[in-house]
Amino acid sequence: MNVFEGTVGREAENGLAVVETAHGRLLCAMPNKIAAGAAVSVAVRPERLRATAQRGDETDGNVLEGELEKATFLGDAIDCQIRVGAQRVRAKLVQIDDFTPGHRIYLRFGPEACVVLPGRATAEVAPAME
Repeated sequence: MNVFEGTVGREAENGLAVVETAHGRLLCAMPNKIAAGAAVSVAVRPERLRATAQRGDETDGNVLEGELEKATFLGDAIDCQIRVGAQRVRAKLVQIDDFTPGHRIYLRFGPEACVVLPGRATAEVAPAME
């Protein structure tokens, strides 16, 4: 599980809210009312991420920019470790472009992929695989 700590910013329409993180703004589904300014943790499962080589348009969801560190073929998917700022993010991808370690990669995910939890994560949820 990938966890991004942040603060609830302004409320958006249709049960969505903006969460300010160290990696930028994330648009998240917010089923429970959490007040603006509250500290939260945003959890995103590795299989909910998609990867592209180009930044593209951000109108369809969230985009994180990172550098591919490692890609391991698992048979039905590719397990990737991507460095996003100081954080390692894990993605389980069905397909991957011609990425090689060290290349820039853009992770995309929709607001519905975010699980917003009140408070900050106190421990690493899933240690990075070495």
